Amino acid sequence: MTVGAPKLDFAGWPREQKLALVVDANAYERHLTGQFLEILGFTPQLAGDGRTAAKIFRAAADDFAFVVVNAELPGVSGAETIDMLRGIRGDLPIVYLTNDLKHGNRLSRNDEAFDCLTTPISFGQLEFAVRKAARLRRSPSFPPPLSP
Repeated sequence: MTVGAPKLDFAGWPREQKLALVVDANAYERHLTGQFLEILGFTPQLAGDGRTAAKIFRAAADDFAFVVVNAELPGVSGAETIDMLRGIRGDLPIVYLTNDLKHGNRLSRNDEAFDCLTTPISFGQLEFAVRKAARLRRSPSFPPPLSP
């Protein structure tokens, strides 16, 4: 990603969905990811664990465009956090960060609204995943059917 990257075109997104939830136990990575999302035009909400993420998300679930979740979280795992958030709003696009791609691919269950990135990530990878979520939001087939 280059400095001054173009902000996303929000034309297909509901006006209120400019929030992005970042869930990462590493404070540095969490804040850096949040700053990157601000460059793209989102308003990041930051959580250091799954329970805090669920509390933040529940307060404004329809306002979130997507969530970035790290697999390595204290207490409630990244996978359990995804289950909690999708239990609140099933069409939520997920960007899952893991150091075990096999684990991430198992979680994806062919879910079109689920992207798995291996850590450490480049911001180019994250930007690509966020732009994919943006394209999904504009797609007439979105939200995708939930996987069994």
